[in-house]
Amino acid sequence: MRKKILCVLLYLLMQSTYAGAHIPSVCPSLFAIKSVGFQSVKNTVYGWLGYTTCQYDTNITWSLVSLIGTGFDNANQALQKGNADLALLTHVQGPTQDEDSENQWYCRYSGNGVIDILLSASVD
Repeated sequence: MRKKILCVLLYLLMQSTYAGAHIPSVCPSLFAIKSVGFQSVKNTVYGWLGYTTCQYDTNITWSLVSLIGTGFDNANQALQKGNADLALLTHVQGPTQDEDSENQWYCRYSGNGVIDILLSASVD
C-alpha cells in the first residue's frame, strides 16, 4: 500500500519527463543521495513528503520521493527529519524497469522501517 501511495505521489510530482543518455545500469549511490538530501517538502493528505530532482552520481535525472511523516509544526522540521532519516538508508532494489512503461525506471531504498523511498527516472 505504501509503495502504491509513493508511486502515485511521485507521478503527481513529476511535471516533466527527464531524458537520459541511456538505460540506467546502476542506482544512485547511498553516499550521493545522503549528500544531496531532500531539497523540498510538501504537506499532503498523507503527511509530509520529501522530494528532490537530481542526477546524483549518474548521468540520468532522478526524482527522489519519500513520505517523511506527520506531526511536524512546519516544513523546516519535516525537512530536517527527512534528511536525518537518510542516514539509515539502504538499497533494496533496482534499477528496475516499470512494468507499465518501457521508459520508466525506479530504484527502491528503505531506512530500517523509518522511510521508504522511490527514485524514478524517465529515459528516451
